[in-house]
Amino acid sequence: MFAVLALEVVMIAAAFAWVACYSLVLRPGGDPALYEAYAEVACPIVSVVAGVPVFFAAGRWLAHTGLRAVLVTVAAYIAIDLLLIALYPTEHSWYVWLMSAVSHTTKLAASCLGVRRAVATRAA
Repeated sequence: MFAVLALEVVMIAAAFAWVACYSLVLRPGGDPALYEAYAEVACPIVSVVAGVPVFFAAGRWLAHTGLRAVLVTVAAYIAIDLLLIALYPTEHSWYVWLMSAVSHTTKLAASCLGVRRAVATRAA
């Protein structure tokens, strides 16, 4: 359960960090509504881009627990993520759900590749 919560914190922190950089460095002085609108478009992209290395590392880190445990961890992450998306008070357009599907697919693949890499490294 610690791994699931750690992954949630890291991914949310990545989204906050990107929007903070955008609002403080790339486009300072804008209206808060501008940054909120930007976050709704950018955060799903950040989730895909940051999710690949984060979940690859998580797969390597958790490889000693076995592939099944890694898959359960990723499934729990996805369940919590979908719940958070569903509870977020905004219009859920096709974009949000499409990016969510892409994000979850890449996270699952990256974590499996992380496990595979860890196993190959130990075998060598």
